[in-house]
Order: sequence, then structure tokens, then C-alpha cells
Amino acid sequence: MNDLSGRHDIFGVKMTVEHIAGKSSRELTDEISGGCLIAEIGRGDDGRVPEADEAIEFGDRITFLGDSAGVKKAVGRFHPHD
Repeated sequence: MNDLSGRHDIFGVKMTVEHIAGKSSRELTDEISGGCLIAEIGRGDDGRVPEADEAIEFGDRITFLGDSAGVKKAVGRFHPHD
């Protein structure tokens, strides 16, 4: 993780959980603990801030931004292999 201030992190992972693939950015952000959000998704050569209704797919690169505990929890949920 990249420590931004001692309390906040930014970290990117590949989405590897099939049963949550296809949910919207809004749905997934609501499921992440408070203090963390999906800052960017990448698909192929494209990287962008997701629209609220944009689906996040298996294999997308997801960048989380937020408090350290929230980012750690989100990373574990979307890419539990690390």
C-alpha cells in the first residue's frame, strides 16, 4: 500500500472475485467499509474514475483510496489472494 499521511492509503488490485463481478461501482462502494472508495477502474489500456452505475468486471484493475483500515479491507474483499 502507498501510505499517504500515516492514516490514508491508495492501493490498486486486480478484481479476482467472480461472484461480485458485474455489480455497479455504487453497489460495491456501498459494500466497502466507510472511509474507502473506488477511485479508478482500469480495463485493457483504459483507466478512469468510474460512473456510479458502471459495472466492475472480473479482471478489472481497481484503485482504492481511503483510510488505511478501509483500504486493507477492500483489497481483501476484491482480491483475497494476497
